[in-house]
Amino acid sequence: MHTTTTAALFGLAFSLTAQQTLIVDRGGTGNYTDLAPALAAAAPGDTVLLRGGGTWPGNYTLNVAIALLAEAPRPRITALRVVGANTRVLTLSGIDFDTLELLATSHTAAEQVHVGNLSVVSFGFAGSITTAWNGCALGSATTGGAVFGQESVILTNCTLRGRDALCDPTTNMLLPATAALVVGRFGFATIADSVLIGGDGNTLPCGVAAPAPAMIVDLGTAQVSRSTLQGGTDGVQRAAAISLLRLSPPPPMVVLDPSVQTIGAVPATWVGVQPVPSTAGAGATPGNAMSCTLQSQPGQPAVLLGALQVRAPAFLPEGRAWLTQSLAVVLAIGTTDAGGQLPATIQVPGTAQRGLAVTVQGVVLAAGALRTTAPTVLLVQ
Repeated sequence: MHTTTTAALFGLAFSLTAQQTLIVDRGGTGNYTDLAPALAAAAPGDTVLLRGGGTWPGNYTLNVAIALLAEAPRPRITALRVVGANTRVLTLSGIDFDTLELLATSHTAAEQVHVGNLSVVSFGFAGSITTAWNGCALGSATTGGAVFGQESVILTNCTLRGRDALCDPTTNMLLPATAALVVGRFGFATIADSVLIGGDGNTLPCGVAAPAPAMIVDLGTAQVSRSTLQGGTDGVQRAAAISLLRLSPPPPMVVLDPSVQTIGAVPATWVGVQPVPSTAGAGATPGNAMSCTLQSQPGQPAVLLGALQVRAPAFLPEGRAWLTQSLAVVLAIGTTDAGGQLPATIQVPGTAQRGLAVTVQGVVLAAGALRTTAPTVLLVQ
């Protein structure tokens, strides 16, 4: 049994002034017919909305945090490089990217985004930036996986694929297989309801390459629940599901929920197995309802919280907290059901600004102690 309340959440947006929306449409019905001038004109907090699908070729650069959204059909951007530092959140939704580079100190929230080659590097202190990915496909067998630096990374309902070994078409040099996910030094990753597959090795005209693990952790921490980690294969041997790059203090740590499926070896050192409560959900357009769920063990007292923000986590005795207590709203409170779930809905006002990010996190009482869940971030699309 549980109760829910959602009306107050968007009341927290009273201090957020409406920003301009720049519509990009090749058909001439928007503000721009080309993407580059729209990105150049956008100010922090603005929304750039792509209409009409199609491919936007070229190497685009963005130096402010905006909401870059798209209406169906999905458009494709060949290369976007985001460089900049400001206090707003970069939000991305409904777009395919061949290459996406995030070189910034802004938080990022992405939903229903497909990226062939992703690189994320922050210029802040370790763990000071959060990048959140919900319902995304990152990496492919021909392009590469996802590489993160010192960020706090949230992956919910995502598919990550490492690049298979191949011969460089220009130099004919051997390009080794890559992991689906690399958590950089001192980075922190929370992964739920996702699939990570390492790149395959092969015997090629330019050389012989070994398969790659699903995930590499370099002096960082990864917390995984209800997911599959599969090492790549060369047809004879399979790579490890998890590889720890360096074991020097402080050592890397990987915590796996018992529900996690590993295909390939798991290091015995520095790896723990314990229940990992988490959250999941889906964003919505203005006027519709977001859905979110806390997932833990059955019959546990729990509360599901939401806030209009994305920030780096704070370290508490109960775990990492992504929400500021004074700005959080109770979405649901009660006891998890027989499936271990506590659900809630969030009604998005029709006037809500597209690109707003809602961070959802829960707290459960397990074995007499409070524990925070892994979070998820939902977007007003």
